[in-house]
Amino acid sequence: MAVRAVYCLLVANVLVLSAAPAIRADDETYNIPFRRFVACAEQDRFGVHTRVATPEDADIIVFVEYRPAGRYLHDTRTHRFVSRWPERCFVYCSEDAPIPFLPGIYPSLEQRFSSDQRTRGGHYLRRLGQDPLLFDPDAWDARPTLYSFLGRRETHALRGRLGQLDHPRGVVIDTGAEFRGVEQGRLDGGTYWERYSDLLRTSAFVLCPRGYGASSLRIFEAMRHGRAPVILSDDWQPPLGPDWNACAIRVPEAEWRDVPRLLTALEPRAAELGRAARAAWLEWFSPDVTFHRLVEACLDIQATRRVPERLARLGAWAHCARPRHAWPYAREVLIRRGLTDVGKRLLGVRTERALGRMESAGVPKPPSRTGASSWD
Repeated sequence: MAVRAVYCLLVANVLVLSAAPAIRADDETYNIPFRRFVACAEQDRFGVHTRVATPEDADIIVFVEYRPAGRYLHDTRTHRFVSRWPERCFVYCSEDAPIPFLPGIYPSLEQRFSSDQRTRGGHYLRRLGQDPLLFDPDAWDARPTLYSFLGRRETHALRGRLGQLDHPRGVVIDTGAEFRGVEQGRLDGGTYWERYSDLLRTSAFVLCPRGYGASSLRIFEAMRHGRAPVILSDDWQPPLGPDWNACAIRVPEAEWRDVPRLLTALEPRAAELGRAARAAWLEWFSPDVTFHRLVEACLDIQATRRVPERLARLGAWAHCARPRHAWPYAREVLIRRGLTDVGKRLLGVRTERALGRMESAGVPKPPSRTGASSWD
């Protein structure tokens, strides 16, 4: 599965921004992908493309978004720059199940919904340059574990099935409860990362099953640490550039039971594949190349465009009818228009009317949450 590399001869002026509301500007955890991309631009080792401060000076305008701009990019696609310069505007969006309302880079967009003229696969920015896992250059041959997976099984049925794999040197650990504890501040996140780091360092291969989205952050974490990722995601869209056959293993989701047998056969090549994965990560996904690579991907989309963007984006609206998106999209629209508050008020009115009818019919008063009568 050789994937063509991206080589654009253009030298571009690039405006980098986010449409997310400018609240919590001092909070380093807010809108992390945007902050990481800016940091990558500052350490770009190619020096080909230049950041500019105004849209008038920009050849391309790149919005770097995650959840603060809305799951469905409402703030981005309604931005005045997108309205005025649609052919120049692109987005990097790492939502788990995005709708490609704008052309750009989507790490977790399903392959079946991708388009050579509008979208590219990509890597994740959230922990790039701030990864708590340290690369150990001396651990190439320390691989007593054949394969490992440490993560939440609840995010996809395939992850749950991996727990049924049976191999004396295979490790599959569900961290769902632990993850929630770390998020809620009840558990120390350092312990989690230390265990994850030890498992990466001692594994010949790292299982990277899909979760909520088609991609997985583990693909790029494994590559960074010189371990070949074992990608179990039929809908994953590989980023352009690396020779994925040389540095990763793809297993169809339906063949998950064959993982121990396949990896046992490939174990003699584990170090070779791991070194190739590390080299590919350094060339295509490390912090000092990320700005250049993502800008090149946007320029590649721009060069292959055949349909005006105002028309091309209309097809994205069909995704809203998919079962996965229909209610979440409608809910986000209702929230943004304040209609959920109206719904709550209507529900409250209907409840009061129902209670009135109950009182008139002599129905006993229902207890309130505090135990007192709801009529008191």
